[in-house]
Amino acid sequence: MQGQTLETQTPKPRARWKTFGYWARLGIFALFAGCMVISLGQIAFMHMATDANIRPVHSNVDLPEDFDAEEVTFTGGDDLMLAGWYIPPENETVIILLHGYDANRTQLLWHAQQLTDAGFGILLYDLRGHGESEGDQRSNGWRDLDDVVGAVEFLRDKTKVFGIYGFSVGGQIALRATAQLPDIQAVFVDGPSGTNANDMPPPINIQEQFVFRLSYIGDRMLSDRTNTPIPQSVMEILPEIAPRPIFFVATGQHPMIPGGEARLVRPFYDITSNHAEWWEIPDTGH
Repeated sequence: MQGQTLETQTPKPRARWKTFGYWARLGIFALFAGCMVISLGQIAFMHMATDANIRPVHSNVDLPEDFDAEEVTFTGGDDLMLAGWYIPPENETVIILLHGYDANRTQLLWHAQQLTDAGFGILLYDLRGHGESEGDQRSNGWRDLDDVVGAVEFLRDKTKVFGIYGFSVGGQIALRATAQLPDIQAVFVDGPSGTNANDMPPPINIQEQFVFRLSYIGDRMLSDRTNTPIPQSVMEILPEIAPRPIFFVATGQHPMIPGGEARLVRPFYDITSNHAEWWEIPDTGH
């Protein structure tokens, strides 16, 4: 009796295999469901991020009392009115200044003052959808090239020598505009962002692979929401700038790029080093 009881309690090989198969199927289903949840979460996150990135950030911009500039407007792309400040040059050269995302022209007041003290003229304006410039939608700089064209046209009867400075997204716009416009004879960029996911540095771990994958999703969403084709990457357009000089500045820290801003910007310099300068500031952030 005892032996019979033990025999009936011991699972047979077929029964064990069925049990294993059940748990295997359940594990595969759980893995699939987890991947679906993560993917849907990524899409939802990028949808919210895209909404925030394209929403305009208008604000009143007051001319500082100690900044002797003329308030001007000019027409950019899409017939948008862009608002800015202009100071004529003492040395026949005007520098166009492009601020970063979510800011306005006041972000670059210090830079403008250094340039004017050195005899340069400046045109400092609010990017489309920022500050006092028109625009009911932003596009991470993708549609801003025509605005730089408008800036150059505005300056043509004032000078024939142009340079351009850009910070962050403004730096990305400045590089792309210089590649497109022969009138711009030199470009200085401080922590320029990439244009699209193809400008991201190669991922070095699983976390970066996850983050960088979101960049491709974000590009597609931004393109769809703004009805704008994904433009060429910065890496693709840089050869068009040669032999005009480029000055790159990069910091050692960046909120979105592990390892620092230089990881993103250094490849830009590496392919233009025969006509570019490099300055890395490791102990500061973007």
